[in-house]
Amino acid sequence: MAALLAWLLVLLACYGTPEPSTMLALAARSAGSFLRRRLLLGLGYGALTSLPFLWILGCSTAGAGGAVAVGLAWLVLVGLLILTKYAFYPNALHIRFTQATMLAVALTMPGNPVYPPLLAVAIGGLLWQSRRRLRELLGETNPL
Repeated sequence: MAALLAWLLVLLACYGTPEPSTMLALAARSAGSFLRRRLLLGLGYGALTSLPFLWILGCSTAGAGGAVAVGLAWLVLVGLLILTKYAFYPNALHIRFTQATMLAVALTMPGNPVYPPLLAVAIGGLLWQSRRRLRELLGETNPL
């Protein structure tokens, strides 16, 4: 578990730095396709790099079910880091502060009954804001 948390902090450092806007403009056809591709790549790489840690967790007393549950929760956190990066894109300070806040809230509230609705609202809000921000940067006029 501690190794997965440490690996999440390494990924936090990687996803906290925004790429240049020219690179973003060259890589994106549309805001939605760019965001989908970034999420798929980030979650895919995150899943592949966390497999050794999850395998060790599955071999322990947690069992395979516990490893799958921890792995899915870990991937949700990685997805939140990616969405937060593009929701506050040009400003690196806002990206890092919001990512740290999201991670702190996500790691301190799992037992609280308010956690699932709060997580759903956070995911929806970050998805909406990141698509809106990317549309602004790419000069798209389509609101959907």
